Amino acid sequence: MRLRPALALALAPLAALRAQPAPRLTLDAVLDAEDARAATDEQLTVLKASARDPSRALRVVAVRALGRLQRPSLIPDIAAALGDASPEVRAVAATALLDAAALDGTAEARTPLIFRLTVERDPAVVGALAEALGWLPERDTARVAGTAHTLAAHARTALEKEMPSVALRGVAHGLFGLARQPAARHGLPSDVVRRLTELAGYHRSGGSSADVEVRVLAAYALAAAEHASEVALAAVLADPDPRVRAAATRAVGSGMLTDTAAAERVGRRALADPAPSVRSLAVSAWARRFGVRLGCAPFVAAAHDSATSVRLPALDALGTACEAGSPAAALLDSVAGTLPAPRGTVAGAWHASSHALVALAAVAPERARARLGAFVSSPDFFVREYAARAAVRLRDTATLHRFAGDAHPNVRTSTLEGLSALSGHAEDARYVAALGAGDSQLLQAAAKALERSRDPAAVPALLAALDRVSAERSETQRDARLALLERVRELGDSSVVRRLAPYVADFDTLVAMRAADAIGAWTGTRPTPTPKLMPRAPIPDARERAALSHSQVVLTMADGGTVVFRLFPDVAPTNVARVARLARAGKLDGLTFHRVVLARFVQGASPGANEYAGWGAYSRDEFGASHRRGAVSMSTRGYDTADGQIVLHDADNFDYDHRYTVIGEIVSGVDVVARMQEGAIIRRATVRP
Repeated sequence: MRLRPALALALAPLAALRAQPAPRLTLDAVLDAEDARAATDEQLTVLKASARDPSRALRVVAVRALGRLQRPSLIPDIAAALGDASPEVRAVAATALLDAAALDGTAEARTPLIFRLTVERDPAVVGALAEALGWLPERDTARVAGTAHTLAAHARTALEKEMPSVALRGVAHGLFGLARQPAARHGLPSDVVRRLTELAGYHRSGGSSADVEVRVLAAYALAAAEHASEVALAAVLADPDPRVRAAATRAVGSGMLTDTAAAERVGRRALADPAPSVRSLAVSAWARRFGVRLGCAPFVAAAHDSATSVRLPALDALGTACEAGSPAAALLDSVAGTLPAPRGTVAGAWHASSHALVALAAVAPERARARLGAFVSSPDFFVREYAARAAVRLRDTATLHRFAGDAHPNVRTSTLEGLSALSGHAEDARYVAALGAGDSQLLQAAAKALERSRDPAAVPALLAALDRVSAERSETQRDARLALLERVRELGDSSVVRRLAPYVADFDTLVAMRAADAIGAWTGTRPTPTPKLMPRAPIPDARERAALSHSQVVLTMADGGTVVFRLFPDVAPTNVARVARLARAGKLDGLTFHRVVLARFVQGASPGANEYAGWGAYSRDEFGASHRRGAVSMSTRGYDTADGQIVLHDADNFDYDHRYTVIGEIVSGVDVVARMQEGAIIRRATVRP
């Protein structure tokens, strides 16, 4: 029987819908949708349907992906997974709720987390729920207090029921995340502080890593909320594990102990700790807290420490804590004189002398000038960079002029920053000349130095640099291009609208927006940004992911040390594949760890040995694993901006959780990382099955 035309027309959409095939629910499809940030309705449908799929493995990945989209509207879909039959799915759902609420969804996520905590029995899930609840962004002091009471009550229950440490670790992690928020400063209830103090002394027979992390996190929470007493800190500093003692030591410099005498007693105890990692942190904490008030004797003593990680911050502190002409000058002069001759340079041997030179420039300028020449002529650009810093302290513009033409962009960057501080716009010609470089960090320094410039050559040079760098079509040049655009907007006018107009359709959304802003500021009419994004890099397929799940990356260092880390392709497949591909292609060979934060982490594998030189395209954030000691994570400069640089953690850095992607865990060589100094060279990086 034929349908009437009107009825046929009305039923046509339904028929078409029925004719469309259901989306394929495969792991590849889920990962592709996540990598695309579910840009289409079909991709979002794949994620939602996969979160209810019979396959536990698929549900885990799909629920995690829904959270990583950071869309509060998806909180109900994620919350439904809190009732999943699988504990693994429920734990992932807790973290996904935190991710989804990151921008503006705390109220919607808080209720299901609290409810599930009242009925959950699995210790690992309890820990995940408590951690997520504590890290939800809170702006109200009363709400902070309520959440703190909830978490403290679960800590008491876990202790009374002798639940596995993984539950208590999650509670302590949640309290730490809560204590870090501004609304929690001095705002944790006294009974919660007592519970944290109890957790800071938590011990179970066997002393598992989870036990240690409960104590570490509790100590961090007390410090973050500025609630630790001298008695509590002294107890933590008596802990048998240096990871816990380090947590207390970081607190010394935070100002939480308003009693100066008490802070001094705690600090002196940390300065005498048997672990170099604790002593290193103690030196930095002492410098922040006391500066010159208690004299420089503690730093003089630490400058003779057997551990380089302790000596270097002590030498730095001598340049700020000691008055000009103090007895420290002789010590600094002596250490500055130990710079090896170029032919005898040994990797790492230059660090103490270079740090001493910069400090000497502040304490005894004439002595520093006498030493400067050897550093200026060093073949090692790291040494020359320290020489540039010393020249800035010495106000030695002649040396800085020489460095303005240095072969390495890092040296030129320090030089431009110094000249800008010392001479201002008298050096505009050098800043304009530096715009001919390709290094992102150097371009940013030049653009910053030209702020308020009246040099007529500035705007043409800025535009030329913007065109040249943009032609590379490299996402990791974003910071340089934004800096150039900012200066063009300030110094330019409507006469350059035609030059800037193409950037409204740039491949980078932020660049397109800033170009539109500049044109709007000049003309009064802001064009609509129409960015044309570059195609995404291919995600790792099933075969590559399977291979990576059994693979390890081996970093053979130039000094003979070796660092081996296993990979987490199940948690961070995109970033894991990226690092493995770089290693297999030999791209990491010969690169350095250019940033060293003593007793915390080292960062490197940058092709330019600086923060802003990456590998062309950005990769997305894949939060999940924790930044415990031994973690390997990705360096970023904002949302979804991983550029291939890696960070090796030789300490617990839980404050980086839920902010950076962890791609693996060191299985051997954490001690090698702890010994690394700035400029440590990766002789070879390999991937082994």
